Amino acid sequence: MKGRLQLLRTYPEVAVALSWVVVSRATLWFIGLVSREVLQLFLPQQEPGAPFTENPFLAVWGHWDTRWYLDIARRGYSPERLPYTGEANYAFFPLYPLLMRALGPVVGDVYLAGIVVSNLYLVAAAVLLYRLARLDGDELAAERSVKYLLLLPTAFVFSAVLTEALFVALSVAAFLQARRDRWWAAGVLGGLAALTRPNGVLLVLPLAWICFAGAEGRTRWASRVAALSLVPLGLGMFCFYNWLLTGDLLAFVRVQQAWLRAPANPVEVLLGGVSSPVPQLRVGAWFAVAVLVLSFAFARTLGFPYFLVCLSAVLLPLGGGWVSLFGQARYVLSAWPLALLLARLGSRADTDALLTASLALLQGFLMVFWSNGSRMVI
Repeated sequence: MKGRLQLLRTYPEVAVALSWVVVSRATLWFIGLVSREVLQLFLPQQEPGAPFTENPFLAVWGHWDTRWYLDIARRGYSPERLPYTGEANYAFFPLYPLLMRALGPVVGDVYLAGIVVSNLYLVAAAVLLYRLARLDGDELAAERSVKYLLLLPTAFVFSAVLTEALFVALSVAAFLQARRDRWWAAGVLGGLAALTRPNGVLLVLPLAWICFAGAEGRTRWASRVAALSLVPLGLGMFCFYNWLLTGDLLAFVRVQQAWLRAPANPVEVLLGGVSSPVPQLRVGAWFAVAVLVLSFAFARTLGFPYFLVCLSAVLLPLGGGWVSLFGQARYVLSAWPLALLLARLGSRADTDALLTASLALLQGFLMVFWSNGSRMVI
């Protein structure tokens, strides 16, 4: 017991991360289970293939794209497209389902493996965010950063069989290593993020900004650029695999047409979404607006590298057309620097209490929709 207490004193970030993850996940799990029992008739499940497990206690963490990650984890990538829809599993990036596949035999089921992977990386993301926040603030600010990461309106997605927790953990880790001047580690972590989600490759931009701002001498500059080249290399590896699988380096891009995604002007998509008669599209659009307003309004407080992260979390998905608005409330979780911003804005006790209560209530409300298969958050 004394050893455990000493460990928590030595690594306070672990204690903070575990406490917030456990309390928030338990609360969300309770909301999900109760709402499925009470409201299932009124909010029927809509996603294809649901439920993704026969265990009713775990079913709450499977939603929409979960089926694709399960498919990849169970049978690997296939060059075949689904009849009628033209969808294919090579549209989805490989690192998360590979981790599910590796852990599946250990826990006995790849769906459960996905939940374990997501929550382990959620804890890692919280620990790393605490350490990153400590570089610029005190322990209280770092604790608030962890709290606000877990209180983001759709943060329940971090525990789902989806890629968000893994991506955020790798992104924060890459920034932390860059801030510590460990560029090869930052490059490796950025490359892994690029193998997790499409916007992972864009991490090279904020990391490059940090790199150039702190480079001293041409030799060090060249070494850092070489290290950061590992970030686009991650995407290049997936492109190469697409070529081996289908004969097309950009097959994962072209197959997006099966989901009605096509290149579009993000501004036009956003404006159309705000005034859309479809409630789910309006929700996604207003989530994007909220992130953009906070990012631009507090750009100087955030700092340019963090500003770029928030911008890419919104604009890249919107560039895929109006259909991306269905998932925008989930995609904006990639704008994790907002947790650092909220921690600064909540430095006063009354502001902190107001933000905490408001975000907790909003997240609980949205969890009800998520738990019952609503397209409000997919």
